[in-house]
Amino acid sequence: MNSPSKRKEMMNRLLKDQVVKTVLTMIQEGTPITMDKVNVFNFQKEHPLYFKYIQSHRSAAAAVTDRMDAVIIPLVHVCREGMRLGQFKDVDPYVMAAMIFGTLVGPLESLTYREEPLMDGKNV
Repeated sequence: MNSPSKRKEMMNRLLKDQVVKTVLTMIQEGTPITMDKVNVFNFQKEHPLYFKYIQSHRSAAAAVTDRMDAVIIPLVHVCREGMRLGQFKDVDPYVMAAMIFGTLVGPLESLTYREEPLMDGKNV
């Protein structure tokens, strides 16, 4: 495996671990799950070169695979755990994970394409 692939794999693992650990902790504590607490935006802000590299060096198929591996599958595990604990409605965990991604995580991808500065990053 070449060096960029190793870095990409490491960063994907860091992002996945951060999201999963934070959300599982919030479920266990019974606290509301908010983007501010999950802090995905700050991770992207802290590692902008990684996100620019990933966006410019992958195919659409690779992007879908990366999204599944890095975000959707970990969210499926979070959803299953929430269902097991009775905190989430018992529905298809893949559909729930995709909905969480689409409503919470997905819109943050648009931030990398902004032409003007972000007006209020804290409230995003």
